[in-house]
Amino acid sequence: MEVNNHRRKYWLITKADNTTSLVYNLVKWCEANDYDVQKLYHLNRLKIRTYKDIIQIQSLNQHEYAAFASSNQQRDRRSVVYCGTTLESLVEGE
Repeated sequence: MEVNNHRRKYWLITKADNTTSLVYNLVKWCEANDYDVQKLYHLNRLKIRTYKDIIQIQSLNQHEYAAFASSNQQRDRRSVVYCGTTLESLVEGE
């Protein structure tokens, strides 16, 4: 039986004001920030265009995350907001 790995993905969330959040464990992030995770999945699959103030969401696998992280080391990171629950989830090892 296949294991559901949606909690192990990184998600890149872009809001209407062009701020970008890097999120790990989308379900916990949605609970903490009062978003509906199913609506974000629909946004990711392009079934809806926007949800609240979010205009785009993209799932990143480990290789895409590594490329994103290394490219941001060379650029200014002011536009990327790291969510506090992101780091906590990494420490918890989920």
